[in-house]
Amino acid sequence: MDAALSALAQMTRDVGSAMSSATLARRQIWLAQTALPEGVRAELINMPVLPAKVFHPDSQSVLVKAQESVRAREGVKRCLRAPSWDLPLVLRSLTTAPYEPLGQTDLKFLTQKTVFLLALCSTKRVSELHALSVSTECMRWKPEDAAVSLWPNPFFLPKVLNPQSINRAIELEAFYPEPACQAGVALHTLCPVRALRAYVDQTQQLRRDHTQLFVCYGARQLGHPVSKQRVSHWLVDTIAQAYAGRGFPVPEGLVAHSTRSMATSWAALKGVALADICAAASWSTPCTFARFYRINVTSTTVGATVLMTAAKQTSEGGSSVPRDTSGTSHP
Repeated sequence: MDAALSALAQMTRDVGSAMSSATLARRQIWLAQTALPEGVRAELINMPVLPAKVFHPDSQSVLVKAQESVRAREGVKRCLRAPSWDLPLVLRSLTTAPYEPLGQTDLKFLTQKTVFLLALCSTKRVSELHALSVSTECMRWKPEDAAVSLWPNPFFLPKVLNPQSINRAIELEAFYPEPACQAGVALHTLCPVRALRAYVDQTQQLRRDHTQLFVCYGARQLGHPVSKQRVSHWLVDTIAQAYAGRGFPVPEGLVAHSTRSMATSWAALKGVALADICAAASWSTPCTFARFYRINVTSTTVGATVLMTAAKQTSEGGSSVPRDTSGTSHP
């Protein structure tokens, strides 16, 4: 019985190997007879095609549809998406009420401002922001709050296990720490270190038996750890508040993850090295940014560049009407 099963298993492997070889050969013949751009050809060579599809009577249409799909994606890759919301408008909102003066603002708005500035300047995922801790091992302040280093709690498992980013600190520096003019004072209100210090001080007495950075501000769950979904809602609420507070319609389809696209795209636009952007965002290669995150924003560290560029438009006034972001444009 065992011998029969072994023979059947070996026969199955042989048939599978033969079918795979035949499938590959048939695809190579088709590719040799078809004029294709090199990029499309390279992707089709590596695309898995089931033998049942290739040897089906209608196999020609299967391969034709496959190359048409690749061609379509190649066209999409060359077109940058337009941003779904306007960064200068949101930053302008964070410099005024209800977010300022910082020492008098409600915990709800202090929370929104802190989360948004940390997400923007660190380019981290919501899960990474959610894992931040106020313990002395995970939060280290420089003298006079000139900078702060943040680490997630030791039990956090990141989405992408990149050896270059494992246990890598989020480094935030004070933004316009000693403003010498009125414009500098306005820019200093966008300092992530300042917002974080105010948030940590105001929530210190609310935490009970945990060290999670972000806590609930609602009366029923005041001081309790928040979920990742709640952190996502805070980011979206901050953007929506900026639009609603100025009487503009709130953009549809807002997602928290868009802060990563917005921050990294602004940084790339202003000349931050791709290696620095990838390191900050925990991407192993620039391909991830180019294919999935880069958007068409029109107008050093990643965080400082993002704040300086967008805030410059904020301090200069700019247009009071947000840009039309309904379409796409080519670089």
